[in-house]
Amino acid sequence: MLENDRAGGRGVKNIPFFMNQRGFANITLLIIAVAVVVGIGVYFVLNRQTESPPSARLLRICPDAWYEDRMPMVIGPDYKPEKQLPREYFIVDGSRREITEFDLNWIIGNCAIEKQIVY
Repeated sequence: MLENDRAGGRGVKNIPFFMNQRGFANITLLIIAVAVVVGIGVYFVLNRQTESPPSARLLRICPDAWYEDRMPMVIGPDYKPEKQLPREYFIVDGSRREITEFDLNWIIGNCAIEKQIVY
């Protein structure tokens, strides 16, 4: 009677659980679920390697100085604002470095530096 119940009550003896209809459906659903989870994992791993967030490309080092240049400028007929250097910048190891190269939020939170305004 036990063998008959295990086989779904059809009178077939010695059939493994996964061979009956309910067991086959459970195994199929399990395989599909594992395939979906593995696929999602592979997607995120590949996506993470090819695209790094912008903050990962920015420098996270403390600059030596932070300047904002407010010196007056002479604007002549050949003045082109797009050719002008930004008026706010960092000094690192004695060289000018542009703020866009750095993770500014990280610097503000982790470095003991204050902006110096130059007239």
